[in-house]
Amino acid sequence: MTDKITAILIASQKWLQMERFAERYPAAMLTLMDRPFIQHVMETLVNRGCSRFEVVVSHRPEKLETLLGDGNRWGADIRYHLVPRPDRPYRPLKLLGKRPEMYPVVLAHADRLVQGDIFASKPSSPADGPVMYCYEDYTSPAGRPERKWSGWAWLTRECLADIPEDGDEKRLQAYLEEHTGRRIEEAGRYRPLSVQSCGDLIASHRAVLAKEKSGLMVRGIEVEEAVWLGRNVSLHPTARLIPPLYIGENCRIARGVQIGPDAVIGHNCVLDEKATVSRSVVFPGSYVGEALELNDVIVDKNCLVNVRMESEITIREDFILGSLAEKQLRRGWNRIVSQVAGLILLLPALPVMACLALYLKLRRAGRIFATRPAVRLPADSDPLSWKAFALLSLSTAKPVAAQKDPASDPDPNRTKGPAACWRHFFFIFLPALVNVARGELRFVGVPPRTAEEIENLPRDWRALYLKSKPGIVTETMVNFGSRASRDEMYSAEAVYSVSSGLKHDLRLLARYSCQILGLMPRPGE
Repeated sequence: MTDKITAILIASQKWLQMERFAERYPAAMLTLMDRPFIQHVMETLVNRGCSRFEVVVSHRPEKLETLLGDGNRWGADIRYHLVPRPDRPYRPLKLLGKRPEMYPVVLAHADRLVQGDIFASKPSSPADGPVMYCYEDYTSPAGRPERKWSGWAWLTRECLADIPEDGDEKRLQAYLEEHTGRRIEEAGRYRPLSVQSCGDLIASHRAVLAKEKSGLMVRGIEVEEAVWLGRNVSLHPTARLIPPLYIGENCRIARGVQIGPDAVIGHNCVLDEKATVSRSVVFPGSYVGEALELNDVIVDKNCLVNVRMESEITIREDFILGSLAEKQLRRGWNRIVSQVAGLILLLPALPVMACLALYLKLRRAGRIFATRPAVRLPADSDPLSWKAFALLSLSTAKPVAAQKDPASDPDPNRTKGPAACWRHFFFIFLPALVNVARGELRFVGVPPRTAEEIENLPRDWRALYLKSKPGIVTETMVNFGSRASRDEMYSAEAVYSVSSGLKHDLRLLARYSCQILGLMPRPGE
């Protein structure tokens, strides 16, 4: 084995079967036992001497980069290559083949993990050519074993240089079969661990519980045969455990719960009284309600996947299925603090709004206050699960959320500069303090929008928006004002989604206050 071995990980795959799961995770980030699948792949390769990793990403790349970082935690170097299409990720391979140090190279699709020792047949010289690792699939509809490629191979530099850069996996397989000749090896006795589908995810957990795959790093102690418990598990004496099963760290198992067989409970989960989980996987941070029976399913917070029917649903009632993520707990405390601050500011604002309402009533006829249905955030990607609240404003002001692209809505009379700042403060900010005091809105966030406006956003923008929090003061308002273009609004919300936090929010509030008082340049001046 050489001192430095390079691995190319194809981590671009999107879980095409389940739309809601795909929105939350790239395929390689789905959990196997106590950690994301790609982490098992990384640890397996590092333990065999790989120290350089070229990771090809596409769907939800930020999640993969956050998890893996630069590789220092494993003593390795990681570089990322972004491709536009998840199903055609092989263009970077051809570019990597031009680097002289790129030999030997392990090609691994990060949603699969071979169970054999691929290093035993590593090519010793470029003349040996590439080596593919295959397995016998006994579930083939043809009724006889069918040889299938595991997605793993040893590649030579010459092979990389001529690789089809715009092909899918089938084209890559055909190319490798043409160049391997007889260098096709069996990838162990069993089929690879995989998270390519719901059935594969369940089958991989069963294989690990049955000890068909050894060498995986899993936190926990085998307290008895085929029963693994992580640290700090609260287990009621009446709970019944039927092996094989795994319970992750910091889980609370209530009275009368039955777990197993073939059940995996991720860390930080709560199983309420008399719940039953068998032949199922519960992802970390999930709550399973009282007397709920889970069989042949995958659970992630409020998302439930039926493996046999290959269907998914979103559970809207938190007392049935829900999330226990620490981030949601922090959001709860932040919302309470925001509500208290909103209530304190609302008290002196009420006389000001009363005087302004009286003035407007004397000047014109019609309603003074107006409401519009804005979607509560953060929200799931499923529009059926969205909940709305009544956003309050003075009817003479157009809410920030309703602003259009000036190219499609030219309005030469639209206010700008000081007038726009003061109008926003009196007609939008002060009335919206009522929503802040109710816990429906924050002081700083993304602009509140109606369900129709959210559905009309481009898909990437919509996914980013639904994970944010709504606020009165927005990055768009502070940086671009009321005449922001559509591109400016998108870029501002993208910046806020990755920068939001107490310090950033306070900085935006300070800039907003200074613009109102004329201490800083206002947008449009």
